[in-house]
Amino acid sequence: MQHVAKQKVSSFREKQIRSLAREELLKANALALPVDPIAFAERLGILVQAFDSPTVDFSGFLMQRGDSFGIGYSNAIANEGFQRFTVAHELGHYFIDGHCEAVLKDGKHFSRSGFISKDLFEREADIFATEFLMPWKLIQPILKEYTRGFGAIEAISSKCISSLVASAIRYSKVTEESVAVVVSHRG
Repeated sequence: MQHVAKQKVSSFREKQIRSLAREELLKANALALPVDPIAFAERLGILVQAFDSPTVDFSGFLMQRGDSFGIGYSNAIANEGFQRFTVAHELGHYFIDGHCEAVLKDGKHFSRSGFISKDLFEREADIFATEFLMPWKLIQPILKEYTRGFGAIEAISSKCISSLVASAIRYSKVTEESVAVVVSHRG
């Protein structure tokens, strides 16, 4: 499968994807925290299941057989927020125009965990997942209550049932404060 790599998602395209996530939530009358991506997918008739991943960097997959779709999420990382983000990410591939045609050429698409991908389709699916799980309209009041720093990140994580990492990245994108997200692994 060939993907377009190292292209930046334009701000216009990012707005389109965020708008798509909000539209799908509104259509399903699911614009309330916490958004449940598993229940959302299952209401669409998409089978969602956890699986035992051979490695922690393998986070999930989207599969298609005929007109039926399935989403798998790894339970190798025992973090509900991470697992929910994975399902929302795969929903991004399902909803974003052109993704199914591009990533499901063999009937299946596997996603790897990580915070920055060079793959344009993966970055777009991350944008969708972020807006889907942490919609701006619903986290804006949280930011007003917790105006700065880690307290706001923890509140977003708690109310959205999202990982601290995803919540920190989302916070960094919407706050007016100058912030940076630093992720360390194994010390």
